[in-house]
Amino acid sequence: MLSASVPVATLQPETGLTLGALAKAKGLPVDLLGKFGCSDTKRRGVSAVRIEYRNVAGDVAGVRFRSALTGPNRFQWSTGSKTSLYPLDRLAEIRQRGWVLVVEGESDVWTGSHHDVPVIGIPGKTVWRDEWATLLEGIQLVVWQEPEAGDLTARIAKTRPDLVVIECPPYKDLSEAHLANADVPALVANLREQARPWSEIVAERLDARRTELRTLAGPVLDHHDPLELITDAIRGQGYGGDLTPPLIVYLAATSRLLAMRTGSMPLHLLLVGTSSSGKTYTVDSVLRLMPPEAQHTISAGSPRALIYSDANLAHVVLVFGEADSLPSDEDNPAASAIRNLLQDHQLHYDVVVRNPDTGEFETRHIRKAGPTVMLTTSTRKLRDHQMDTRVFSMEIPEHIDKIRAALRVQARLQREPAPEPDPALLAFQSHLQVLAPWDVDVPYLDTLAELIGRSVSASRVLRDFGRITALIKSIAVLRHTRRERNGQGWVVATLEDYGTALSLVGDMYSASVTGASDGVRRVVLAVAALGRGCNQQAVTAYLGPETNKGSVSRWVKEAIGKGWLVKKLNRIVTRSNWEIQSLTPRRCRRSRPLRRRSCGLHRIPTEMMPVVVMIYISVRSPPPRSSRIPRLVL
Repeated sequence: MLSASVPVATLQPETGLTLGALAKAKGLPVDLLGKFGCSDTKRRGVSAVRIEYRNVAGDVAGVRFRSALTGPNRFQWSTGSKTSLYPLDRLAEIRQRGWVLVVEGESDVWTGSHHDVPVIGIPGKTVWRDEWATLLEGIQLVVWQEPEAGDLTARIAKTRPDLVVIECPPYKDLSEAHLANADVPALVANLREQARPWSEIVAERLDARRTELRTLAGPVLDHHDPLELITDAIRGQGYGGDLTPPLIVYLAATSRLLAMRTGSMPLHLLLVGTSSSGKTYTVDSVLRLMPPEAQHTISAGSPRALIYSDANLAHVVLVFGEADSLPSDEDNPAASAIRNLLQDHQLHYDVVVRNPDTGEFETRHIRKAGPTVMLTTSTRKLRDHQMDTRVFSMEIPEHIDKIRAALRVQARLQREPAPEPDPALLAFQSHLQVLAPWDVDVPYLDTLAELIGRSVSASRVLRDFGRITALIKSIAVLRHTRRERNGQGWVVATLEDYGTALSLVGDMYSASVTGASDGVRRVVLAVAALGRGCNQQAVTAYLGPETNKGSVSRWVKEAIGKGWLVKKLNRIVTRSNWEIQSLTPRRCRRSRPLRRRSCGLHRIPTEMMPVVVMIYISVRSPPPRSSRIPRLVL
C-alpha cells in the first residue's frame, strides 16, 4: 500500500508527461502499465504516454495519448482510432470471473488489475456504444457511478437494464481509494453487496418525481377544466385572435402521451398559411407550455440528422421548423424512416458500415422508440404524398379581425412584456409524461366506426377516424382528474370531450375529407356569384378587405387543382353546379334521415346522439360522383 503523503505531480500540457510520472502519480508500478501496452512517446514535440487499445484478439485497434495529468485537453486519439472498451484483450479472463466493475478511464483499470479486481473501462463519461453490451453478454455489470456521471449509467442501462449500481461510493474512483490506502478488494466486495439494481433505482426516482410533479402541478390538476387555464395562458403569451389553432396544436402535442396500438396514430399536424400568417408563432406559443423533455426541434440540417442523433423520441413532440426541412423524396430512405416513426411508432433504419475490427461490411440496425408527434409548418401541402397522408393539415386563418386582434396584443406587449409561462402548466405536462402511456376508453367508438365505415369514398377515412379518436383521447387525458376509470384502469371519455373535439375541428375535418378548406369554398362560391368568368383580382375584391391577396391566390390554385375551377383565357370559371355543391359541408345540406337501429345508433344514449352524429357527418365525405366531372380545360 502507498502512503497518503505520496505527492501527485501536476504537469502542464506544454511540459508533457512521461510514463514514470504517470505511474508515480497513480501510485502504480511502471511495469504494470507496460503490460497494458503503455509507453513513452512524443506527441507534436511534447512528451506523452502512448496507451494501446487492443481488440479481443489482442491486436492494437486504437491508440490514445495522454500528455498531462490534469486539464481538459490531456487526452488525444490517434487518427483512425475508434473508441472501445478497455482492455478487450482481457475479456476472456473477465468472463471467467462472471462479473466486472465498470469504471471510467484507464487509470481505474490499472488500479483494479493491481488489486485483482475484474475491471472494464469506458473512455469517457459521455461514451457508450450499444454494441458493447453484446461483448459483455453473460457478465454481470457492476457500475461504479462517479459524481455527476448518472447520465453514463443511464446510457449503459438502455442496452443492459440488468446492471447494478454502486451509488455514492466513499471515493471518487478506484484510483483515489488506492491512493488513500484503502483496502480496495474489501471495499469493492462490500460495495458490490450494497449495489442496487438499476430497475429499482429508476422506480424509486420515478415515484419521487411523480410526487414532486403532482405537487407542482396541483393548481392545474385541481382545476375543474385545465383547458381553460391553457387557453388563458396562450392568450397571456400574446396570441391574438381566434385561439382554435393553438389549442389544436396543444392537443396534438398531448397526443404523444397516448398508448399506441396497431393502426393507431397520434395527431401529426401541418400548419398551412401564407408567409407571416402566424404559423410559427402559433407553434412557439404552445411549445412554451411544454417542458424541454417533451420536445425536440430540428430547424435545419442533414436529412439523416434525426436518425443518427441520440435524442429520445418516446412521447416527444418532433418539431420541424419548416416542412422544407423534411426529407421529401418518395424513395428517400430518410423520409421512409420518418414515415415509419410517425405511423409505426418506431424509427428503424438499416445502414451498411465497415467493422473496424474485421474490416468486413455489416448491417447496423438503428432503432428509436416512439410514439412521436410531428409538428411542422408550410405555405403549401407536403410534396411527399405519403407523408402528407399521415398529417392533419390545419389552415391558419388570415381574416382581418385576426390581424387586428394580433396587432392589439402586440401593442400591449410593447408596454407590458408577456409573463413567463406558469410553472404549474409546465409541471402539468411533465406529470402527464411520467405517467405515459395513457390508455383512454372512448365510449360508442365502435358505433361511430360503423357509421363512418358506410362512407368509402375517402381514401383517408381510416386515418381521419384515428385522428379524431386521438383528439378525443387527448382531451380526456387533460381532464383525467374529472374522469372515471373503467375496470382496466383506463380513463373514460365523456360527452363533454366529444363536444370539445367537435367544436375545435369540425370544419377542419370537413376540409380534410372533401379537400376543400374554408378558403377554397369561399373562392369557388365567389366565382359562382360573380358569373361569366372573372379574374383573381375580382375575386379578391368580392371577398372583401379582410381577405389576403396571397391567400386567394393559393385557394384558387387548390380549387383548380381539385377540378372545382377551370382557367380559360385568363378568366376563372366554375366547372359545374355539382362541384360547387360538393364543397358545401354535408351537414349544411338536406339528407335522408338516419335510422337509429339500422345505423347502430340505438346503442347510444339519447344525450350522446347529437355529438356522435355531428362528428359522423363531419368526417364523412360526399358520395363518389367522379363520372360527372368534366375534363379539365386549361
